[in-house]
This record gives sequence, C-alpha cells and structure tokens, in this order.
Amino acid sequence: MCTIALVRHGETDWNIQRRLQGREDTDLNLRGREQARMTGLHLRNERWDAVLASPLRRAKETAEIIASKLGLNQLHVVEQFVERDFGLASGLTVEQKNERFPDGVVPGMEEREALYERISDGLRSVRQRFPGSRVVVVSHGGVINAALAMFTNGEIGSGKTLLGNACISLIHYVEDTWQIEYFNSTAHLANMPE
Repeated sequence: MCTIALVRHGETDWNIQRRLQGREDTDLNLRGREQARMTGLHLRNERWDAVLASPLRRAKETAEIIASKLGLNQLHVVEQFVERDFGLASGLTVEQKNERFPDGVVPGMEEREALYERISDGLRSVRQRFPGSRVVVVSHGGVINAALAMFTNGEIGSGKTLLGNACISLIHYVEDTWQIEYFNSTAHLANMPE
C-alpha cells in the first residue's frame, strides 16, 4: 500500500487577496512559513519516507520546511504536481475572472482532462518510485481539489471544497484505487495566531 499526505502549500499574499496564482511563482508569507512549520511538527508524529513538491517556490519552500521537521534531507521535485495553468485569469480575483470571462471560457487555461491526466501520471510515478512507502506531496489547491474530485467522481474537490492553506488530505492506494482517509484537515493549525 502507498500512502500519500497531500499538503497544500502555506499561505501567500495572493491567497489573502484571493487571487488565482496558477503558475505564477509567488512566495510564502510569514504566516505561510509558520503553517509549514506546524504541519511538519504534526506530520513527524508518524513515519514518512520522502517529501515531494511542485516546482513552484511556495510549494517547494513549504516542502523544505516540512522535510526539515521530518529529518529528511532530500526534496524531490515532481513537475506533474505544479498548479493548474489559469491562463489569462492568472493573477485575477475570482470576481474579476467571472467579470472578464462570464462564459467561463478562459484563454490559455489548462483543460480539466489534461489536468486529470497529469495528476494521474504524477500519482502513478509516486507509486512506482516509492512502492509501499509513506510520502508527503506538497502541491496546490487546484491540483489537490482535482485529485479529490477524481477519486470521488466529483462528490468533493473542485467546485465543492475550499482547501485551507497547509491542509492535509491523506490518501491510500489500495486494490488499484485511491481511497481518501480524510481531506482538508487543518486541526494541526488550530493554535495559529490570527
């Protein structure tokens, strides 16, 4: 069995502004770094074999902080876990996106099918590279929500679930399918100062 803790990156200033970050390479803010630290402290209560991350800075820095708390020195960057490309909506707030593209068609936005295929490839590569392991994957809201939607035929995830920064979703690959133990857990951040 392969177990993955899907972790959304810590907070950025664009998260506060509710902007679509997409492939924009934004940095964590101070709160985001503290969220990453607390997530690492929480995860070290269990054994983890590897930490993987999207190539974007906000995910890589979150992963580096978590890995340091887990005593894991090597960070594996996996291109398939990069955030969805939001095309011309990148940098806009959701309200601005809806105003500018009222029909929902955003030029340059990564198609949902392509996103699903990319995530499936990434998860398959994790299973092949780390068979029977427990792995932390730090990614993005769009990617994690798409994965949750894929696993549940749309019952949760994209369009239905607002993921918190540094939330954890725990999944297991059992009998040729991904099963969700829990998702969008932020209990480990309960003592975060406001």
